[in-house]
Amino acid sequence: MSAHAPIDWAIPARRAGFGGFIDVLFGPGLTTAELVVQLGAALTLTAAAAVAIALGDLGWSAWQITVTVWLVFDITGGVVTNGTSSAKRWWHRPERRSLANHLRWSAAHFYMPLLMWTAFPATYGWSFFAGSWGYLLLGTAVLGSAPFYLRRPIAFVFYLVAIALGLYVFPAERGTQWFIPVFYMKHFISHLVPEEPYRPVGSVAG
Repeated sequence: MSAHAPIDWAIPARRAGFGGFIDVLFGPGLTTAELVVQLGAALTLTAAAAVAIALGDLGWSAWQITVTVWLVFDITGGVVTNGTSSAKRWWHRPERRSLANHLRWSAAHFYMPLLMWTAFPATYGWSFFAGSWGYLLLGTAVLGSAPFYLRRPIAFVFYLVAIALGLYVFPAERGTQWFIPVFYMKHFISHLVPEEPYRPVGSVAG
């Protein structure tokens, strides 16, 4: 019979040097397994995207290919990274739980729809940038103000609406239909929902 996974809210001290930079991004106390999962997923999905672009006869420019491949790596990596227990513990520590902090974090990701606009201006124009970023900030404001026990179901509601927006409202360039659902998965489902930081069995003193 397997033991229950322990929960540990205590955040280890950040390391010095490059390790400290990794801690800021992924959360101090990141396990090797977590690192393998998040980097493995991001690299695999990015490679798959590059192959799909190469075989898809899309006629894209070098800039369009670069933007798409980078955003696949950035966003899919963010989905998995923000879903790890180490990242949950780090990004939802007490001093990071304010609405202002959540809004700053989401606002800083304006560059994602902006890059889509610059790469595919005929499809993703000003209205797409304003609408997609504005919906992100709206969802962040509601989720960041909601009680913890309601954030997960509210996040699901905002994500379902995001799927509908991607299907019926926002434009979609062929080969980039993944952007809206994965963009909002990273923010609404992966990052903004707090969860208990489970740790490997045997890693926390009883």
